[in-house]
Amino acid sequence: MTENAHDVTFDNITAYCNSGFGFGIGSTSIRNSYNVTIKNSYFKTFNNSGVSTVVFASSHDCILENSTVLGYGTVGNLVYTTTYNVETDNPYGNYNITIRGNRIIAQDLDKGSSICYSISLYGTALTLESNYVENGNNHTVMSQWIDPNYEVSGVAGYVYLYNNTMNGDVGLNFNENIYINNTFYNLAICGNSLFENNTINNYLRITKKNNTLKNNIINEITIDQNAESLIENNTVYQDIIVNGENNTLLKNNINGIISINAKNVTLDSNNITNYTNQYLVNITSNLKNITVNNNKFVGSSRNVSETDATIRASEIISGTPTLLENNVYVVEENTYAVIEDEYGEIGLRVIDGQRYHYITEDNYDIYFQDVVSITPNQDVAVNQLNTTLVQKGDYVNIIGDIAEFYVYDSKQSVNAVFFNLSETQLPNLRKISGISSPENITFVNCYLPLTDLKTYNEKGLRATLINSTFNSTPDISVITKDENSFIKEVRNGSTYHYITDDNFNMYFYNQSDVINILNSSIVKIGDFVNIKSNINEINYYGSAAKNVRQVTFFNLTITELPYLTKISLAGSIKSAADTFINCYLPLTELGSEKTYMNITNSTFKSTPPSKYLILTENLIVTDNLIKNAFDENTGYLLSTINNNDAVYIMNYSQSTDIIINKAINLTGLPYLNDINTTITFVEGSEGSNISDILFNNKVILNTSGITFDNNTFNEEIITNDNQVTINDNNIINYHKVETSLKVDSTEFITGDAYNISASIYLDDIINTNINKGKVIFKVNGKTLKDTNGKVIYAKVVGGVATIENYIVPADWTKNGTTIEAVYTGSTQYDKLTSEKTEITVTPKELTLTTENVTTTSGNTTTLTATFNDNTINTGKVIFKVNGKTLKDTNGKVIYAKVVNGQVTVNYTIPESMKVGNYTITAVYTSPNSEKVTSEATMTVVKA
Repeated sequence: MTENAHDVTFDNITAYCNSGFGFGIGSTSIRNSYNVTIKNSYFKTFNNSGVSTVVFASSHDCILENSTVLGYGTVGNLVYTTTYNVETDNPYGNYNITIRGNRIIAQDLDKGSSICYSISLYGTALTLESNYVENGNNHTVMSQWIDPNYEVSGVAGYVYLYNNTMNGDVGLNFNENIYINNTFYNLAICGNSLFENNTINNYLRITKKNNTLKNNIINEITIDQNAESLIENNTVYQDIIVNGENNTLLKNNINGIISINAKNVTLDSNNITNYTNQYLVNITSNLKNITVNNNKFVGSSRNVSETDATIRASEIISGTPTLLENNVYVVEENTYAVIEDEYGEIGLRVIDGQRYHYITEDNYDIYFQDVVSITPNQDVAVNQLNTTLVQKGDYVNIIGDIAEFYVYDSKQSVNAVFFNLSETQLPNLRKISGISSPENITFVNCYLPLTDLKTYNEKGLRATLINSTFNSTPDISVITKDENSFIKEVRNGSTYHYITDDNFNMYFYNQSDVINILNSSIVKIGDFVNIKSNINEINYYGSAAKNVRQVTFFNLTITELPYLTKISLAGSIKSAADTFINCYLPLTELGSEKTYMNITNSTFKSTPPSKYLILTENLIVTDNLIKNAFDENTGYLLSTINNNDAVYIMNYSQSTDIIINKAINLTGLPYLNDINTTITFVEGSEGSNISDILFNNKVILNTSGITFDNNTFNEEIITNDNQVTINDNNIINYHKVETSLKVDSTEFITGDAYNISASIYLDDIINTNINKGKVIFKVNGKTLKDTNGKVIYAKVVGGVATIENYIVPADWTKNGTTIEAVYTGSTQYDKLTSEKTEITVTPKELTLTTENVTTTSGNTTTLTATFNDNTINTGKVIFKVNGKTLKDTNGKVIYAKVVNGQVTVNYTIPESMKVGNYTITAVYTSPNSEKVTSEATMTVVKA
């Protein structure tokens, strides 16, 4: 203890304490002193009945730096600035104490104990800088515990924390603190505090008033009922709960929800993102003066909960319980502009999720300014009589981030006209939809990248396009509906677009495109008819026989339809026939199970990545049969093609190897005479005939009965069977592959568990088609068995057989030890035996442990020694007592055999041996290992 001292430095001291030394004052205690420094020192306290370690009591201008303070078990506070048990009446208590650059750690504490804080503080002008602090019970930095029966002297507050890392709870129950550039786990702050550039990995709790939080990274925040703060420019990963009045959240990035349970709260210019909750901001009912201003909401279908579901313009102007102004809502296609509502309200209605805002002629140009801004002029009208969104005018714009226009009218009398809508003003608009009778929606001078133009009415919505273009983005498009409809259906995804005969040419951005309702063709006959679009599927379908009609496709080419890969025809009438004329397309899927199709002068080219072409037995190509001879899992090469017309199914550049598992007749075409990937014939393809094909890659024959005629092979044929007929003279290389069995595992360490594998190879490639049969392994001619003495069989899977977790015994270390594998044979291949391969076995570094014993003279005692390798069964061990080798009653040295890595010897203690400690030495010798020794203590006590 240092008491009533000054100008003292303790440097490089080491202090251990495992008793109650210093009870009531601390084991190292600076009391009623000043200008005392402790540095470069080491303190370790364990199970000392709760005595604190380093204590400053009623002292000032003191420093603890660059030191380590550790506590274990039942200990008190590790670093403690206290005012308890101080005789001198000091009005300030502790002040100007600096704790800097230390490691202060409390570990393995008594569970539930609350008497140990890593740092416990009481005083003023206290500085914690660049410390690493943790506590096993999470009491990392806390205010001094106040005994209600004890008067505490001094002032508390003005604590400065800089650049610290504190893993646990931090809670100071006094005000006027500064927190800069720290990392906390949990933190509670009081009032009048500044909190900047900190990181909180779990939660922050604000308990009192007048706090400023800026530029922090915080997991989640709770503001207590009597607390108020300015929270600005922070990143918050989870939720914020506001239970106190007069709080402001400004310019924060928040990835959770905000719950407001008190009045006078402002949310201004925040970015609030969350995709899982119904509301981004929850406001308790009957609250006043809640302002939500200039924020950006991303992800939720409902942004702000309110007492009143409807906010009207007049109420906003006069001041409503919640003021929402100039906020940007990004709600994944849930923001709408609406024409009229079922109540006959005048004006434009803007919906965000399920919340409605009514905007009259007087204020619609300012409300939701960043979302929907209708710039008024003399030609603009929002008129209840004709229910148009915008009536006329060359300079009328609707600008903003809205994603859908929604035409709603319960009276089914909507005649909506849209003027001058463009992608420039509405970059996110993708959907125009409505609930109405099949009346009219008219688009004039519009250019939009729509993906949805739909109605909820079964009969469809009649849309008229005048000098307008709607570009389709890559998705699915479906053409035609049913025979009773006077409109066409163009579908992207699962939504529907109904477009009349007269305006179809506008949808696909080409003036020459026409739909003819009489024959239900996608394109009417014509030499220069094109459809230009980014669609990737044309799906012609009908749910009943009467809905299926003949469709003729003209001049569909890759230039106008670069993304089109699928034409699916799901009709069920065999007498009908769909016709393709002058078409050239990069299709990967064509047709369906029960479809007839006429193809004239057309080419369908399959391009990787691709699934098989669906060309079935019912498909007709100018009276010639095209049949897909593979099943769905074997690639996309066509077979049995008889060509008498200029119709070609092409597959120029396969990128996926082809596996054939059924008999095919494969004949080359004028424009399909080469195969550029490896083609493998496996079980099931016996009887195939291949002719007139150029093979630019390997042909692998894993089965028999394949006939080749007039083919060219630029690589090689690899076969494991001789039953192959080849009538070609232009083979570069033909050989029968060697099938062999090889052991893959040859290096081991004794005592460790290994997976031992062997593989069946075709030359130097594993034959992954072998999935039958078993393999056994032999070492030095002996078959490997399990611990029960049974032979271990390894199943072959994909050409590889493995036994798992086999413990390598010590006798494998003998020079010349070999391993071999034997494949028992199966219906896939005959018996195989690998070569005997010499293995490399490294002995495990042995350690020997001898146990301490306590005995009495004349007693028989068991001496035990254990190896770290339980596979050892060779060698011997002798025991020595104080250097003398133990012998039996005949004077012969006692040798103990090693059994499964352990030895025991029963030894009778001589009557003459005195009470005391003796050294036992175990000595192991073996021809396969170096000598290993171990020592222990034998204690002889009185009988």
